[in-house]
Amino acid sequence: GIFEAQPETAYLGGGMSAYYSAMPWMFYAWICVIIVPFVILGIIPRIGPMKKAWRRAEEENKPYSDYSKKFNEELPEIDSAGKVKVWHFLVPILTVVAITLLMDDILYGVIGGVLMCGILFLPSRIMTFDQFSDCMINGMQDMMWLAVLIVSGATLRYGVNEIEMPQFVIEAVSPYMSGAFLPVVVFLTVAILAFVTSGIWALPAVITPIVLPLAAAVGTSIPMTMGAIISGAVFGAHACFYADVTVLTSAAAKIDNMEHCMTQLPYCIMGGILAAIGFLVAGLVLI
Repeated sequence: GIFEAQPETAYLGGGMSAYYSAMPWMFYAWICVIIVPFVILGIIPRIGPMKKAWRRAEEENKPYSDYSKKFNEELPEIDSAGKVKVWHFLVPILTVVAITLLMDDILYGVIGGVLMCGILFLPSRIMTFDQFSDCMINGMQDMMWLAVLIVSGATLRYGVNEIEMPQFVIEAVSPYMSGAFLPVVVFLTVAILAFVTSGIWALPAVITPIVLPLAAAVGTSIPMTMGAIISGAVFGAHACFYADVTVLTSAAAKIDNMEHCMTQLPYCIMGGILAAIGFLVAGLVLI
C-alpha cells in the first residue's frame, strides 16, 4: 500500500506488482536465507556467543545458560510419551491461522487455538485438566515481560517519530544520495534508523515518500531502491535489542532477550555487510 501510493511506482502496475519487482533486490533477506543453513551445516563457522552456547550444549548438555534458567525452571512435568503425534501440533496452529484470517483478528485465532488444544489434549489424556490450566497460566505469565518490552519499544518509536527524527536523518544524508550510491546509502540509513527505533513497520511509511522521488530524479532503479528500504528496515530491526521480532523469538525459545540478541548479532552484521556490498556493486554496475 505504501509503494502503491507513490507516483514513481505507477509504471510497475500497482502495489503488489511493485513489491514483487522489489523482491530480487531485498539482499539482506536473501542473504539471511543462505546464512542460516550454512551455519547449521558448519559451512559458516559458529562465532562469538553462538560458539560458546554451542559448546555448552555439546559438552555440558545444557541447552540454555544459567542466566536463562529462570525462563525454563517452572515448566510443568507432563508424561506424554507415545501419546503425542505431529497433528497435535499442526491442528491448533492451523486453527489459529484459519480463524485469524476468517475473523481478521488474531485474538480470536489464539482463543480458537487454545480451545482446539483442549479438545485434542484432554480427552486423549495427554494432559490433565489441572496441567492444561497450569500451562495456560504459565503462558500468560511468560508474555508479561514480552508485553513490557514491546510497549517500551513502541513508546520510544512514537517519541522518535514525533520529533521527526527519520525525516531529519534522511534530509541530512540526502546530499550523498546520488546515482549509483543511493541504494547503499538508503540501506545503511534505514538500517540505522530501524535499529534505533525498532520501527520495521512504521519506518518505510515515513522513508518511502522521501526516497523514491529522489531515486527517480537521479535515475536510480525504483525496485532496487524499494529493496534497499525493506532490507534496511529488516536488518535494523533484526539487530535491534527490543524489536518485536527479536523479543518474540527469545520469548518463544525461553532465552534471555539480551543473550539471544548477542548470539545472533554477529550473523546480522555479517548479513548487513554483505547486503551493503551487494547494493554498492548493483548501484555501480546497473546505474
